[in-house]
Amino acid sequence: MAKLIGILGGTFDPVHIGHLRLGLEIREQFKLDEIRFIPLNIPPHRAAPVAGSEHRFNMLQAAIRDLDGFVVDDREINRDEVSWTIDTVRSLRSDYPHQPLCLLMGEDAFATLDSWRSWQELADYVHIILAGRPLEQPIEYSAPVRSFYDARVVPASDMPGKRTCGHICRAEMPVLNVSSTRLRQLYAGGRSTDFLVPPGVHEYIISHKLYT
Repeated sequence: MAKLIGILGGTFDPVHIGHLRLGLEIREQFKLDEIRFIPLNIPPHRAAPVAGSEHRFNMLQAAIRDLDGFVVDDREINRDEVSWTIDTVRSLRSDYPHQPLCLLMGEDAFATLDSWRSWQELADYVHIILAGRPLEQPIEYSAPVRSFYDARVVPASDMPGKRTCGHICRAEMPVLNVSSTRLRQLYAGGRSTDFLVPPGVHEYIISHKLYT
């Protein structure tokens, strides 16, 4: 039986309960064997992370300690160049040639897909699971992204199916009003972050004096 792998990338600056809950929701909904959290090194479309790649990797390790089905993958932070998603999924497909790979993506990120490098090739390597939020206003796609979506969308019940890549589906997520930006502000202001970050992550941030 092929292992079903979910892929969740980001800066994780810092990782918080929203990231972990998203991974858990997707793993359970689609019966995935594991979620691979992949911290990026150099983001192509946003400012550089505040914490260095080693710190963000270590915080992820602390966050998932003793949690089944969660793995931290260091392939992007070991790459001394911009973290293009297409390079990452090609690398993963090389490592897992026969397993279904499911890339988790927020709908706001998907709407900008046509600004990504080699974006139309993504479906040659992975399925895409769009993590939308209930009751949000629909996000408008450009014509190229709409065409890409319409040609590949399937019901969530059909994912991942018998194919290893090529489908897109939507998964509704619970609303958790937490963000890494807000957490950095709380740490900078000396305010409590209880119940927003895992205890091990909080201890790491305090011991390394991050975000202050």
